[in-house]
Amino acid sequence: MLRTFILAFLFCYIGTIAQIKELSPAMQWKLSDYNDSEFPLFVEFIENGRSSMVQNELGVVVGTIGQYTLIRTTKDQLLQMVNMGLCQYVGLDFDKGRPLNDQMILNNNVFPVHQGVSPLEQALTGEGIIMGVVDSGVEMDHPDFMHEDGSTRIVKLWDQLFIYDEEHIPVNYGWGTEWSSEEIDSDLADHQDQAQWFGHGSTVTGTACGNGSALDEYIGVAPATEMVVVSFDFSRPSFRANVASSIQYVFEVADEAQKPAVVNLSLGSYFGSHDGLDPAALYIDSLLEAQSGRIAVAAIGNANDIDPFHLRVDLDDDTSFTWFEVEDNLSVGNYGVFMELWADTADLSMVEFSFGADQIQGSYENRGTSEWVHFSDLIGQVNVKDIVNQNEDVLGSVQYWAQLRGEQIQIQSLILQPDSADYAYRFMGKGVGAYDIWSTATFGTSDMIQEEDLPTIDEFPDIAKYKSPDRLQHMVDSWTCSDKVISVANYVNRVEYVNYLNEITTIEGTQGDIYSTSSAGPTRDGRLKPDLAATGSTTLSTGNFAMLSFLIQNQPYKVAPGGMHFRNGGSSMASPVVAGVGALFLEQCPESNWEDFKNALYATTAIDGYTGEVPNPRWGMGKLNGYGA
Repeated sequence: MLRTFILAFLFCYIGTIAQIKELSPAMQWKLSDYNDSEFPLFVEFIENGRSSMVQNELGVVVGTIGQYTLIRTTKDQLLQMVNMGLCQYVGLDFDKGRPLNDQMILNNNVFPVHQGVSPLEQALTGEGIIMGVVDSGVEMDHPDFMHEDGSTRIVKLWDQLFIYDEEHIPVNYGWGTEWSSEEIDSDLADHQDQAQWFGHGSTVTGTACGNGSALDEYIGVAPATEMVVVSFDFSRPSFRANVASSIQYVFEVADEAQKPAVVNLSLGSYFGSHDGLDPAALYIDSLLEAQSGRIAVAAIGNANDIDPFHLRVDLDDDTSFTWFEVEDNLSVGNYGVFMELWADTADLSMVEFSFGADQIQGSYENRGTSEWVHFSDLIGQVNVKDIVNQNEDVLGSVQYWAQLRGEQIQIQSLILQPDSADYAYRFMGKGVGAYDIWSTATFGTSDMIQEEDLPTIDEFPDIAKYKSPDRLQHMVDSWTCSDKVISVANYVNRVEYVNYLNEITTIEGTQGDIYSTSSAGPTRDGRLKPDLAATGSTTLSTGNFAMLSFLIQNQPYKVAPGGMHFRNGGSSMASPVVAGVGALFLEQCPESNWEDFKNALYATTAIDGYTGEVPNPRWGMGKLNGYGA
């Protein structure tokens, strides 16, 4: 009864202070390095805030989902909106997203579909379906992406990094260049698969829908589809909103062509709430629900071999802590401690937080702590609390910042230039409740000290209250956590192949077993992810010419015979396998939707000694069975 009363009072109180008065230090850092070109952003406005934005020409409304508005804006316009107090949620990401065939056709039981084996009435190849790929771009001139007459299979290509002229900016989008199939065929289109991602987009696209024109041994799952390619700009400040915009673009092009569409998403971020309740995920859900003939498939991630970086804390009227390390190269500053916490607001109503500094070199000793804070003290503004020792010396200043997102809370904590890198900085929680943190130096935040590196209770009695990170929920965030998006894990496709020199290349691993890096679920709220697994490592797929040339000269063992395909792996290569099957499914059942496809996948997965009992957090429901689905 008391908890219910406290919750009711708290929600009434925070409803009056939810206005964003300033961006978090991490968000400010992100914007400081960005130019003034437009970017997409999800915002929840205060009452009349949206009309004020429009009236003051601070952004353009693109769409809405629930209380969130998808807008196009600039850095200066966003800062002006915040200064005017128009926002109570700003979906600006501190993190950058990243990009995450031969034997594959057999391992995923796709070959019978290509052959039209009964009870299929015809061979299915994706004819009449649009394959959308949001990735690093594509090798436009590769024969695998052309028709027999040499014309391109690409209907539209949106290069988000290249600005040609205003006439080529896609309608309803404020950046990049849109190329048509006619412009590609007439050699007017100027586009390259982004060099820094080593041909990632081309190999992903080839796995989904390469047609084997260069060498028919290496054919994609849906070789007759047409293609809509989005060469994604990973540098824009709002990664998730940009992905949602990219998916919307693919579906708009497909609608114009009056064709069903599948979108593959072999990209993601390991930070965020991991519950599918962020505005980008909800917006993508609404696009999938809007009409039949739409499917989205996503890679689960490749982070399982990184030291555990997910922390789940359940408090039952007690106190726990976890050590965070000082890092030299944070994504939001050069030197310090940074991490982000997510929770349901109901689970934090009776929880307070504090930081402390502990000596961990030679001997173990707590050197100082900060005041305890409640999330309601942090909403929409930076709240600084000093970590002080007994002599009142400041050992570090914690910059807290929080914002509400529906019934969830996001809290960022940043300590820049702390007194000593020899300390471990303990993050403490006390009270009754629960929260989750994802943090690792691999992706620009702070490492947590692992269980095997802890002192004994005799060495440091406080360690009895230590909470260690785990290997669950290492999957990427947002749409990958949605029930409406098919999320795909990666198992070993092959362990040997004939290379460019006609020699055998062998690779570590066990064919048919889950690959060591394939990320685990479930979602933060306990739902099953991944949905299933498909082959990823190692797949020989369509290569972009620049990377092929480099590999042939320097690492020919990574290139397939013929010099037109090279190896890739990870869940990035598993996802387009399922996307390709989605195209075959829509060819057979063009009026079906995401749920029909998901049900078909779940009902037909293969189970063996590697998958074990399913469902489980590594395999989901088991292995893809393309023919069965």
